Amino acid sequence: MLVPSGSCGIAIALEPAHNGIAAGRNGSVDRRPSIRERVTRSTRVTEPVRSEHAVTACSEAVLLAPRAAVWQFLLDIPRSTRCLPGVHDVEQVDERTYRGTVRFRAGFLPLTFQATVELSELVPPERIRLAARAIDPLTGEEVTASALAELSELEESRTLLRYAFTVENPGLLGGLGRRMLEEVNRRMIQQFLQCVERELVAADKPSSDR
Repeated sequence: MLVPSGSCGIAIALEPAHNGIAAGRNGSVDRRPSIRERVTRSTRVTEPVRSEHAVTACSEAVLLAPRAAVWQFLLDIPRSTRCLPGVHDVEQVDERTYRGTVRFRAGFLPLTFQATVELSELVPPERIRLAARAIDPLTGEEVTASALAELSELEESRTLLRYAFTVENPGLLGGLGRRMLEEVNRRMIQQFLQCVERELVAADKPSSDR
């Protein structure tokens, strides 16, 4: 079940919480441990550099799967990124770095990017952030984006997955216009969540039923 969320539904989707305080959906104060307090010493947090052209879209879904299963799926980066439209052939380079191909159409112009993806934030089993960088093949400009997922455990082995996708520096894609780029991002997230749901349902079925 997909639930659009104009405010992203993620208290700290754009900026990390400071001193354990984050703004809630309705402007309320959510007092909880900050990201830096929850991240272990071995986990390095890299905050994305955002430009004035940054565009964020988000949505959320209630998945009929326990949080542990959803977390393991998202953590399998080559597998989970196959659910992102246009993303292909993602391979692991080292413990936190991956490379893959992104195919995208800007109007009538097809574009292909060779992207590097970094697992930039990891708070098991609650939060995961990927940061992607690529070079625009036409302009030579760097294109940057990030994806943020937050998982909340619900009753009856269900999980609320909130997902936000931000294009920090759109490069040539910025020519689509802000509203169009927001809509493209939103559709991509919806397709991603639907794919995740299908994959989890398929994984839960006995092999004889597949």
